[in-house]
Parts: sequence; structure tokens; C-alpha cells
Amino acid sequence: MTSRKEKRRGARRCGSAQIELALVLLLLCLLLVVFIDFGRMLLVYNAVANAARAGVRWSTGTGSIPGRDWALPTTRRRLWRS
Repeated sequence: MTSRKEKRRGARRCGSAQIELALVLLLLCLLLVVFIDFGRMLLVYNAVANAARAGVRWSTGTGSIPGRDWALPTTRRRLWRS
């Protein structure tokens, strides 16, 4: 049979394992949040860069914004002449 001291040692080991698990899970959750935020940052950066590129393309008159017929340079030139 096990003595009281052995039971206490087992309980201490179980408690320390739970604390270690809590610390490791905390770090893993923090790492997951960092990865998600980094991905969102890249998504927003890409959207802003594409919007700036489309705006410059429209303002210079050398191209068009996909799906926008009114943004064609020839259409704008015809409107400015009249």
C-alpha cells in the first residue's frame, strides 16, 4: 500500500503538471493571436496598396479600374472635350 507521503508527492506532481500545462497553453494561445494579427495586418496592407495603385492608375489616365467603364481614359477625354 502507499503511504501518506507518497500520496502527497503524487498530488504535488499532478499540481505542478497542471501549472506547466497552463503556462504552455498560455504561450501557445499568445502565439496564435500574434499569427492571426500578423495575417490581418498583411491583408490590410495589401488592400491599401491595391487601392492606392488603382487610384493612381485612374488619376493618371493611363489605365482603368477593372469593372469600371467610366474610368477608361477615352471616356474621360470625351467628357472633358465637351
